[in-house]
Amino acid sequence: ISFEGEYLISLNAFVNKAPSPQSITLLTDCTLQVISKEKLDKLLIDFPKLQAVKTSILQDICIRFESRIYDMLSLSAEVRYQRMLEQQPELIQAVPLQYISSMLGIAPQHLSRIRKKLQNP
Repeated sequence: ISFEGEYLISLNAFVNKAPSPQSITLLTDCTLQVISKEKLDKLLIDFPKLQAVKTSILQDICIRFESRIYDMLSLSAEVRYQRMLEQQPELIQAVPLQYISSMLGIAPQHLSRIRKKLQNP
């Protein structure tokens, strides 16, 4: 799930020039900008200072990915949901629950039980 100004990438597909197993679902009207690896490589040759931007973006993506893996492996579904509420409360208003449950790695029915439990402790 990405918001305005954020980057979304299937790094494996991009680097290997292969179709991504993931799909993008747009929930609002937006402008989606796409760049091929070839075009990016040419831009980096023509404008070497962009390399620092590329590095920064990739570092951010890797950090978010590593954090997500850690959370999935070490935290319960309930704790992951509570963390999401604390760190990104806007998600509940902006994103359908089916996508939130997918992002959290839990079944929609389990998310419903967690939400009910937290509302009625």
